[in-house]
Amino acid sequence: MARYWFGGGIPDFTLAMGDTVTVGALSGRVCVVVSATVTLWDAESGGDQYTDLLDEGGVATTSVVSADGSGERALGQIPRFQGPDAVTQMWAQAAEGPRALITTPVVGGTVSPDQLEDYLPLEAYTEKGALLVATGAGTPAVLEPGPNGSVPIYDSDEPSGMRPELVALFGNMLRWDGTTYVPAPLKADTSKPRMFVGPADPEGVAGVVMSTDDWADVWLGGS
Repeated sequence: MARYWFGGGIPDFTLAMGDTVTVGALSGRVCVVVSATVTLWDAESGGDQYTDLLDEGGVATTSVVSADGSGERALGQIPRFQGPDAVTQMWAQAAEGPRALITTPVVGGTVSPDQLEDYLPLEAYTEKGALLVATGAGTPAVLEPGPNGSVPIYDSDEPSGMRPELVALFGNMLRWDGTTYVPAPLKADTSKPRMFVGPADPEGVAGVVMSTDDWADVWLGGS
């Protein structure tokens, strides 16, 4: 399963009500609280506390502490941290104050290329054109690219559930299965023209009769 990132954003600060302060034409009572311990819960009130957290450095923790200004973060900002597996929102509580909903920026939003490495195993992409597919819940696998012109085909017999397949936009494409030429899944009819994809010359394959009509049958080669 995947852990999602929280905190470190514009709304992620620990605040409290203080004395009224006037700055120019503006007056307010909200003040920033530094070094506040923030716990995470599964409900706005009551419920159970989430304790399976990872801090920004990947160290296990049961809570996070808002910034005190000594580092790179602004005063009172909740630092980035990771929640439990598959959890996309939690209720954050600073000290004994009221809880507020905190959500991961991934769900319902967009992820920049720089953030992809936080959520996807980028080291799995080892070849141009490779696709990341699922073999099960939270279990990714890499679908290696096929020859030019191929598309992903769902196939429950494959470990990844998919395979690259050359398909014909027009006519009937047949592919080599090691013994003979068989119709591709998307074109199972026997209409012409036929396009043979494989290492064996179809004219020399038993059971294959090539048409003599112009533009009827063609051998494209390939593996």
